[in-house]
Amino acid sequence: MKKLIALTLAVVCIFAFAGCGSTNAPEGGNAADGSTPAYASAEEVLTKVWGAYAEDEKFPAWGSNAETMVDGAPGAFDVSNTDELTASLVVPADLADNIDDAANLMHGMNLNMFTAAVFHVDDASAFIDPYIDNLKANQWMCGAPEKYVIIDAGDGYVVTAFGAADLMETFEVRAIDALEGSSMISTGSVVE
Repeated sequence: MKKLIALTLAVVCIFAFAGCGSTNAPEGGNAADGSTPAYASAEEVLTKVWGAYAEDEKFPAWGSNAETMVDGAPGAFDVSNTDELTASLVVPADLADNIDDAANLMHGMNLNMFTAAVFHVDDASAFIDPYIDNLKANQWMCGAPEKYVIIDAGDGYVVTAFGAADLMETFEVRAIDALEGSSMISTGSVVE
């Protein structure tokens, strides 16, 4: 009887351990290093950051393009709309072809108070300096944002945000905590 129980227990353990090697990685091909990409879309990246905020840290916000606004959450941004990409997200027009996916989240009252975006770019190094230069040279209405933050989320995803200093500090902490393996690329004053 003991042998039968031991044999049954051994078979159960074998089947139980057989499922331990599976993962729930998102689909979408392989990253440059041969591994599965960490994110399926720019919207997923920004949703993960916004989801890391405590309820008392959140504020009225919307995402996506003007004609397809999503209330209270990040939204996918139509990168073919170069005019809005330049006006709302402060991307230089000549960098638009470098972006194949984007998402954004903007403060409900004033875009200069908080605007965050995630861009999936072909070449991050060719994107960052022109983006920062354009951000600093932009003609701001209703007051300039105080601070900007740029984070490398990996797999070609660049996270950008600009706005009030206190909102940028919270964003920076939440983004770095939420996005495993991310790293700070640049942060500083928008207007010097």
